[in-house]
This record gives sequence, C-alpha cells and structure tokens, in this order.
Amino acid sequence: SEAAQNFAAFLTPKSWSEMKDEMRFCTELPTKKNLIDTEGHPWNLVLRAFLRSTRVNLRTKTRYMIKIGGLKKLDDLYEEEKSGRARSRTASSASRIPASDELKRLVASRTSQTVTRVFTGGGVISGGA
Repeated sequence: SEAAQNFAAFLTPKSWSEMKDEMRFCTELPTKKNLIDTEGHPWNLVLRAFLRSTRVNLRTKTRYMIKIGGLKKLDDLYEEEKSGRARSRTASSASRIPASDELKRLVASRTSQTVTRVFTGGGVISGGA
C-alpha cells in the first residue's frame, strides 16, 4: 500500500528492527496514552524507536504545530530521542563503514516490502530487514 511505503521511507534497518522488537509486546491497539503518555509502554518504545530513525527529522514549523496542537510531550520525546541519537552517533561513527549505493537500495526495498506486508496483514512482524 502507498501508506506503508510512505511510512517505510522514514525507517532505517536499525529503527525497523528496534520497532519490531518492541511490537512483539504490544497486546492492544496504539492510543495517545500508551504511545506518548505512558513511559515504558511497548507502544511508547515503538514510537521512540521510530523517532530515533535518522530519516525522521521534524522541521521547526512542524514541531511548533505539534506543540500548539496539544502534543508537547511528543515534541519532548522527539527532542529526547534525537539528543540520545546524536550522542551515540558521535561515539560510534569512527567504526562505521559506508554501505554501497546498491546495498542501501536493497535494504530500503526489503524494509519497504516488509512494512507493507505487516500493515496490509500479509505477513508477520518478525520478517524483513
């Protein structure tokens, strides 16, 4: 589906893997309460993994709209996760080997296919990149 492909575009293999690990413990549908307000809830941890993705970058205007829309805590979570990511990226960037463009395309394609299967009911969460 187009929605699943759009969502997958924001994921990296690492963020998708972290999200899948936490989704195994989700026994109910996501709500604002368990996504944003309940620290440590499996859906909260899924959201945090999503926000840590290097492909998720909220512009200042977007963050402002989130705040005036009554979701300041979501902006706080975003800031918290991005700050943590910045620290860990600095610590590990020296040991990272850049992937080839072909490998990046393959991983992005596999992630997109897996997300599409999960969100359309055509597969289980445990598969994919």
